Amino acid sequence: MPDTILLHDRLLLDPARGAFDFVFHTETILQDATACLTYRDAHGNAHLVTLAGDRVAYGIAGNRVTMSRSDGTVELVWNAKLDDESYLWLEVVNRSREPIQLDDLRVLSLDALRGARVNLGASPRQWRFFQNGWQSWSATFARATDNGIHVDPNTDEYRVQHQPPALPTAPKTLASEWFTVLTDGGPLRETDDRKNPSSVFRLPSILFGFVTTANQLS
Repeated sequence: MPDTILLHDRLLLDPARGAFDFVFHTETILQDATACLTYRDAHGNAHLVTLAGDRVAYGIAGNRVTMSRSDGTVELVWNAKLDDESYLWLEVVNRSREPIQLDDLRVLSLDALRGARVNLGASPRQWRFFQNGWQSWSATFARATDNGIHVDPNTDEYRVQHQPPALPTAPKTLASEWFTVLTDGGPLRETDDRKNPSSVFRLPSILFGFVTTANQLS
């Protein structure tokens, strides 16, 4: 099994560790990302299936990439389609004869304790991000990551009003529903692309989001 595979100058696949990097103009933007799910079996026992680790099956066909792992009960299949725009999605297959309950699907997971990073050219304490609310009364605004929280999210009242059902949240968690934009919080920088006036000034940023919420909460 190869150590790493570079696809379309955009995705660096590491099937030996169940991880992947996203590259933009030769710069690694997302480093050591993975995917995972949590579910409960018919007896109510909780289980975690993650790509991170070893012995991950993978496949490459044209612009479509897959990585998968199974715990014998549930198979997690991570998909990437690399066109002009890249899309990621998860497929979950119940390989048992008993029902399961899916609790959490993470199509893109970065764990700083495991060495994963979002590289925007500045420390996360300097980032700014767009916080999109869960419902019409929830706060929606651009904010700095280090300027505190307008309310304490670690309360039952906040969870009921402003978070999806059964979302586990640590104290002082910063969350955005459906989509968010991260920037490095630094000043505007001048580029050398004089042919495109709209790109003369550039603020490093990255958009995370879901294409649709038609069939699930995101």
